[in-house]
Amino acid sequence: MLSELLKNILNEHKHYISLSELESVLYNKKMKVKISNYLSHSSLYTVSEGFVFMKKALIDMKTSFLKDFEDHIASKSIDREAVENLKSFYSQLVPDSFYPEWFNTNLENKLIIFDLLLSLIVRNKNSNDPLKKYFSELLDVYSLLTVYSIILVKSNDENYEKLTGYLQSIDPEEELLKDMVYELLINPLEILDKLHDKQISLSEISDYVDKTVDASFRVSINYSQHLFKKVITNELSKFEPVHILSRYSFESLYEWVLALIDSQGLEISDRLIEDLDL
Repeated sequence: MLSELLKNILNEHKHYISLSELESVLYNKKMKVKISNYLSHSSLYTVSEGFVFMKKALIDMKTSFLKDFEDHIASKSIDREAVENLKSFYSQLVPDSFYPEWFNTNLENKLIIFDLLLSLIVRNKNSNDPLKKYFSELLDVYSLLTVYSIILVKSNDENYEKLTGYLQSIDPEEELLKDMVYELLINPLEILDKLHDKQISLSEISDYVDKTVDASFRVSINYSQHLFKKVITNELSKFEPVHILSRYSFESLYEWVLALIDSQGLEISDRLIEDLDL
């Protein structure tokens, strides 16, 4: 009975639902069950990133989308091995919660999404396409905020007061950037209709990030602005915007930044930090 009920609920919610929302739905239906425990032992359902899926439906949606994506990038005259590598890379990095939205979107949206995903790796900052230009600017701001956060967390792991103050000030803006990337990758046509407003919002966020960073790194900037810029440029060169997709697997910016620091190729140079006297 419960299994069939879950199936019906998921079918009503584009094949996925947050665990908290599912608990609320079951509560309203007078179903007294420890759903987390039930799902952890289920062969039909799975929980990923706080969302509940039917295992087979999730696999089918992933397979369908990635096959279409593979066909799309193959049409870009990219060699076969590179196509397979890209498909494999995205299959590991893209959050599960994206697939139901992509599976249910229209063809025009899907084609734009394919190009946006590809531009996460193959950047073209000189594109005349207004949506791609906005996406590039969005990635630049988000990447910069992420790199600032990595450096600050790395250099202040024992200075909890400074670290907490920075995170409290930057968390709301980071959440906005996170939502803006998600919205664009889920429904680009809708964002295109609101592009002017989105660009204004992005500009305001960028200004706020600059002011927050200036306050957080004031001593370092005063010590040597040239060296500070050198550190930022060095870390930006190591951070790939495509890793922003991994953000959706973490509840907080802090947890994500710790994971990025632990990731291969994203280790901050201790020498550069020492040079800055952070």
